[in-house]
Amino acid sequence: MPSETPVADLAEDALAKLCARLNGTPRKCLDYATPAEAFAAEMKRVSEEPEPCRN
Repeated sequence: MPSETPVADLAEDALAKLCARLNGTPRKCLDYATPAEAFAAEMKRVSEEPEPCRN
């Protein structure tokens, strides 16, 4: 997709395919995990943290 393509001009299904492709591509900066995998792991980690004390 050319960089000057306005995202607002993309059809919903084309945008969904693009998002799936980007989120399913392994990244070196994520130790070769996909962004979707890294996000899921972070969400799991955060949900397992104990609640902070509120006095």
